[in-house]
Amino acid sequence: MKNAKQNLKKYVILLIVLVLASCNSDEKQVKVVAKNYLTAMKDFEYEKAKEFVTTETVRIIDVYAQLFEGTDPIIMDKVKSDAKKREVKILDVKINQDQAEATYRIDDPDRTNDDEVDSDESKKIYLKKTNGKWLVFQYKEKKMDMENESDDVTEELAETGS
Repeated sequence: MKNAKQNLKKYVILLIVLVLASCNSDEKQVKVVAKNYLTAMKDFEYEKAKEFVTTETVRIIDVYAQLFEGTDPIIMDKVKSDAKKREVKILDVKINQDQAEATYRIDDPDRTNDDEVDSDESKKIYLKKTNGKWLVFQYKEKKMDMENESDDVTEELAETGS
């Protein structure tokens, strides 16, 4: 009987460790996916960005990419060069079952104190777990509702690419 109690105790401890490890793993995965997606978008690497999104979000990326088609290559080179200097920082992650919200900021090292503060303000991006994989989830007119917050997702997407 004493041996059975010890075994049960071991199994309970193992279960707790596995649950905690799973939560930590999800948080890391959300951070990695969010950062990879945001970095690809800010660097105008649309095909790479598609690797980190749901099928619904691919259409938004395609539309966004079309906005820059035909732009003067010299201008685009300058814009891309400036974008590469910026750094994506994931500040916080909240997970609710198969939905996640990542708070991020894109830092611009060339920004001086006199520039607008908006470039360093934090923003949110939403992810959902699909077939065991975390993916960025954005619709043109609708986004995931986490804690009844409301943001304009298309504005968010546009800001990540500029």
